[in-house]
Formats: sequence, structure tokens, C-alpha cells
Amino acid sequence: MRNRVKELRKAKGWSLARLGERIGANRSQVWKLENGHTRLNTDWMAKIAKALDVQPADLLVDDAAGKTALTGASDNPHSVPAESTTTSRRADVHTEIDRLWAMVMSLQGQIEDMRRRLDRLEDSPSRPYRAGSRPKGA
Repeated sequence: MRNRVKELRKAKGWSLARLGERIGANRSQVWKLENGHTRLNTDWMAKIAKALDVQPADLLVDDAAGKTALTGASDNPHSVPAESTTTSRRADVHTEIDRLWAMVMSLQGQIEDMRRRLDRLEDSPSRPYRAGSRPKGA
């Protein structure tokens, strides 16, 4: 899926290097993200959206329609303005995306917490054996 990272970066007047500094990446990584050579996953979206001061949904473009994926706004400056019902639908979509984004971020945090707990359990000297194995003689 295409993204608007380059467009939004240029609108701020930033170089690849400047965005890279703000998201903890080098110029080459930013170029690859902008051009679809590296997948724009939720981690990258969160970092880039924060750096550019936009919503993560604003980074995505629907390839088929050439529109912002989540709002339906056209990239074409000559397009006919949408009717008022479309505006309310866009607001509903943004609200739903924000809700889903919060869920994704919450789940990622829970997964990281579980991984840390598992690491502590596996490293604990009081545990006689690892999960899936049995002590000798059992």
C-alpha cells in the first residue's frame, strides 16, 4: 500500500536525514519506508506520525482510489468536494481508527509485558525445569 510519508515530510520541509533522526532511522531506511521497500508497520507508523505531528491514519493512501485510506480525501486537487454526509462518515471512520489504533497499541504493550514475564520465569533459578520438560525421575 502506498503511503504519504514523503508528501508529509516534504510539507514540513524536512530532509530524509532529519526525519530519520526524529524516528531513530537512517536516510536509507526512511527512503525505503517512503517508497514501499520496507513495510510501514504499526511501530514505524507510530514513530513517523509522532515526528510529523499527524495521526497514523494520515500516513496511508488507498491505491485503488488515490485517496487517504481512512478519510477518503482525494489526492487530486481538482476533484469535486464531497457531500456533507461524507464528512460525517469521515469523522466516524477517524473515530473508529483511533479506537482500533489504541487497541493495537494496548495489545502490543500487553504482549511485551508477557514476554518480559516469561523471560523472568525462564531465567529464575528457583524454577527446577523449563516449560515442556520434566525433572529427572518424573
